[in-house]
Amino acid sequence: MLREIENEHMGLESECEFSVSFWPSYKDYGEPDLLLRFSGSGVRSLLLIVEVKLNSYKSGSGSNDQLRRYYDLLQDKAALGSLLADDPITALVYLTERYSADELRDSVECSKQVLASRRMFSLQWQDVLEAAEERGPFEGSLLWEVLQFLKGRGFERFRGFPQSSANFEMLSGHFYASQYFQRYVKLKAIPNGGFYGN
Repeated sequence: MLREIENEHMGLESECEFSVSFWPSYKDYGEPDLLLRFSGSGVRSLLLIVEVKLNSYKSGSGSNDQLRRYYDLLQDKAALGSLLADDPITALVYLTERYSADELRDSVECSKQVLASRRMFSLQWQDVLEAAEERGPFEGSLLWEVLQFLKGRGFERFRGFPQSSANFEMLSGHFYASQYFQRYVKLKAIPNGGFYGN
């Protein structure tokens, strides 16, 4: 997405004005989670819709596809008025906890907008977590709280098993011992067959 924005000469690194609207409601389009606008002198503005999902999928399909509606909203001057007055770059970000490229691809196909395939993006919570870690937020800041929340929800990307550990005893699997599992449940079963069946 940043490469696309850079090609349009939008410099997010430079000083810019920033406005945010949570859950704005638009007739015929619905209620996207977040509408962001970046603007500044001498640069083209950026208008961005972010749709956020946690343990759910986009709603609707075909002409009622949620992401298609939101992307079409970004092109509707009658609906957005002054937000589109300076012909901003428009884009949609679909933020999920899982890989959602297939969902997004379906929405692009539903859209009749020429630039939809280049302006609709998927992003995972793991990407947000990694970007927050790179910033190194100070404790108690909003970004730090977001980072702690994402880690607490288990959104860290799997990076393989550790190569070494100071305490191999903790990694040996002793938690399978009967002391943990027979306290509440006692089963009487007669084994039948091998590990993979008869």
